[in-house]
Amino acid sequence: MRTSHIRVIVFIGFIAISGVLLLQWNWMAQALKLKTEAFDKDIRMVMAEVCDMISIANGNKPDLRYPIVQPDENTYIANVNDFIDTVVLKHYLEKYMAQAGLDLAYEYAVYDCSYEDIVFGCQVGPIEEDLSLGQENFDKKVDYLYYFALRFPNKKAYLYSGLGPWNLIAFLVVLVLFFFAYAIWILLRQRRFSEVQRDFINNMTHEFKTPISTIAVSSEALKKGSMDAQKAQTYAEIIWEEAQRLNRQVEKVLDVAKSEKRNFELHKIPTDVHEIIGKAVEKIRAAHQLVSENLECQLRSEDRMVELDPLHFGNLVFNLLDNAIKYSPDDLCIVVRSFDRNNEMILEFEDHGEGIDASKLQRVFQKFYRIPTGNIHNVKGFGLGLYYVKQIVQAHGWQIEVESELGKGSIFRIRIPRT
Repeated sequence: MRTSHIRVIVFIGFIAISGVLLLQWNWMAQALKLKTEAFDKDIRMVMAEVCDMISIANGNKPDLRYPIVQPDENTYIANVNDFIDTVVLKHYLEKYMAQAGLDLAYEYAVYDCSYEDIVFGCQVGPIEEDLSLGQENFDKKVDYLYYFALRFPNKKAYLYSGLGPWNLIAFLVVLVLFFFAYAIWILLRQRRFSEVQRDFINNMTHEFKTPISTIAVSSEALKKGSMDAQKAQTYAEIIWEEAQRLNRQVEKVLDVAKSEKRNFELHKIPTDVHEIIGKAVEKIRAAHQLVSENLECQLRSEDRMVELDPLHFGNLVFNLLDNAIKYSPDDLCIVVRSFDRNNEMILEFEDHGEGIDASKLQRVFQKFYRIPTGNIHNVKGFGLGLYYVKQIVQAHGWQIEVESELGKGSIFRIRIPRT
């Protein structure tokens, strides 16, 4: 699938998800609004009927227009303008709340102008908050002489639970959208894996084809037999070098495969880190015909003995140096450092090469990843070196980090804790 097609699918999917979420949010908001209006209407009817019963209990004629106000979202106040018998209030509140089907916890209180304070309060049903009578919950909020107030601390949760099918629909919509987003993520991930696989096959073909061709040509020349001993020796050395190169490439792939499956075993022994680094440096210098000015060592750690696997650690150092050389100019300058800091041994591999863009810095340790160079393919490899390095670092329980700036070079830093 082409990249442009994937972008179109992702864009359409994003628009569809956004539209469905907005529509669902609007539906839920409208349903909650209707539910709230119905709840407010029921509460007002209950309070009006309770006011009637209080008036009748006091021997008065019921007033058909009891002022009922709502000072805040959860509180309702009814002006009785008459003495309120708390027993009558409690009885009829429970009766009419049950008749209205309002099964939720609430608290109520009575204000008496004779005392200018809340004189009675009660709680019905489980309420997490403490009832603060005469304080913040039922402070005098209106200029009525006698009134009772209802407060529903759990009103919002009650209304949401009453949405019923809307909650189920919302859950199903979110579930569908989740799987849709997951499918898009899988599509993009598969696309990236396909690109990585294609690049790896291309790189592997190129890396293997060159030495195989060189070996074939040299072998053909040797088969003819019409050459002196010196020339035959030269061809034999070419064949040997190319065979070793092929072997190193195969071993690198196998090492990464083993490290990924965690089948490799570390054989840790107390090892002189400086000695391993020195051997790797000499090997790199010989392979690339470098002088000391090109590759400098500043090994200043006082305690150079570390519990590690010498073979894998040597490969780690070689891969970091080889990577620094690949991305450095002809007049390369690489510095290997070791020093102690905060109960750690710090190893730094610094180059003054091309550097790495900040947007690609976090991907350099991914398997098969190679920094894009456009149509220029002068940097060889499979994109496995730094991946292998990180696997070995993690297997030892160390940490690796990288600092880089385009045009100025990079520093790969390994932090080895002292036990």
